[in-house]
Amino acid sequence: MACIAFEITDEGKKYKVENIVGFELTKDAEAACDGLRLKFIAEEKPDEIISVAAFIDGEKVFFGYCDTQRTERTNSGFEVFVYARSSACILVDNEAQPATYNSPSAKAIFIKEAEKFGFKNGLDELCCKYSYTVPKGSSCFGAINDFVRVLTSKSIAVSPENVIYLPASNGTASFTKDDVISEKHIINRGQPISKIDYKLDCDEGYTRHFESRNLLKKGISKSRKINISALPAWQREYALKNRLKKASSGYISAEIVLSGVNYFNLYDRVEYDSPTEGELDGYVIKGVCVSQEDSTASTRLLLEKPVELKEVNYVAK
Repeated sequence: MACIAFEITDEGKKYKVENIVGFELTKDAEAACDGLRLKFIAEEKPDEIISVAAFIDGEKVFFGYCDTQRTERTNSGFEVFVYARSSACILVDNEAQPATYNSPSAKAIFIKEAEKFGFKNGLDELCCKYSYTVPKGSSCFGAINDFVRVLTSKSIAVSPENVIYLPASNGTASFTKDDVISEKHIINRGQPISKIDYKLDCDEGYTRHFESRNLLKKGISKSRKINISALPAWQREYALKNRLKKASSGYISAEIVLSGVNYFNLYDRVEYDSPTEGELDGYVIKGVCVSQEDSTASTRLLLEKPVELKEVNYVAK
């Protein structure tokens, strides 16, 4: 079983956490920040905690800043609770400078919005020949992420070493039925949208349509009407596709609980022969939660089987 350890930095020193009562370490493909809840017993009342790091078998898997700290005196010492978000919280909590970039690159936006906070750029050379606007109210994370998502349909991530990168999907997560405590399989037909009726300012009505032929074939008929005139022309099809893709993300999923600490990467493809479902072909990891309570550790995996949308974009006559 993998071994997990925690290191805390307060106003005066850095130290390893002893006497762990419990913890929960989570990451999710839809969340900018990983999260850590940690409870432990300390002999002395700790100073104000600044940051927390987590290590699995010596490898740093989490580094973040304390949002909440609670300390309670007990018969065995001081019971301390800490909630921390990964360092991506700095980009989430700071507002970006509203601007319009002409023929921008991901590197240019990174330099403007993230380099000043000490982050490192691990993104590919992504660029476009059009203009890209960062509106008022966008976070520094959103300014970078929205641009990258337009070009790649993927969200950025921040490593424990403060490197901004695009998660790969070429890894595998392998386990057997002997590792599994429980598994749950879900089909949520109420989640997906199969069709978007949209218009531009020049249109009298919602005569343009962007639909998923695959979802319609499955008998899912749910539509939305939107006006996308405010978006630059080169971003419109992305916005439509992303709306359908995001709505269908919870259509076919599974939740599997494994014994012990298993901190797989997001988007890893699953290799598992389920006793009830057979091989889970095409499933990828969209969320990981490693927790321990009463000295028993387990890992909850949220899996998703991406839906092939087979999109069609057309104008009704």
